[in-house]
Amino acid sequence: MREPILAWYQYPFPEGTVYFARHLQDADTIVQIFGHACAGAARITPDGWRYLWSSFGLEGLIEIAKRGDCFDELTDPEQIADELVRRSMLAGYDPVSGFFGTYSEADNSFELAGR
Repeated sequence: MREPILAWYQYPFPEGTVYFARHLQDADTIVQIFGHACAGAARITPDGWRYLWSSFGLEGLIEIAKRGDCFDELTDPEQIADELVRRSMLAGYDPVSGFFGTYSEADNSFELAGR
């Protein structure tokens, strides 16, 4: 069985860089991926978000997010938590319910995916 890709960074061209669970065990790597994702150059997959939430939990992800520059405009841990949940849901994983799906910010709805 192939190991699932949990995140992808578009450089170096043309293949980019793929990240697996073994890479996302390192907080420094996650800080870099968050930064690349904020710049639009990386994507964390729904499975990647599930892995991050299950491995680090909310408090751990807040601490990791504070270390990078992606969340600089947010100083309150509650704001950072809300933004982490939002980004996770936009990617297709709801960390509250543990379900995969499609999130619509316009009407704040999460439609479950048939997995």
